[in-house]
Amino acid sequence: MENFLEAITDALGGLTPSQKQALEKAHNIYHKRINGPIPFDTQVAIAILADTPAKKTPVKKKVASK
Repeated sequence: MENFLEAITDALGGLTPSQKQALEKAHNIYHKRINGPIPFDTQVAIAILADTPAKKTPVKKKVASK
C-alpha cells in the first residue's frame, strides 16, 4: 500500500489526510474484489455511495431590505 500511496503522492504533489483515507479505502476494496467476490451488502453500499451526490453547502440568499 505504501508504494501505491507514494506513487500517487508523487504524481499529485501531495495528499490531504482525507484523500489519503479515501485511497486507502479504495485500495482495500480493490483487494477484497481480487481475493474473491465482494459480499452483496458491500456491493449495495458501494453502489449507494457511488450514486449519492456530494452534499452541497446551502447558499444563503440576500434579502433586499426596504
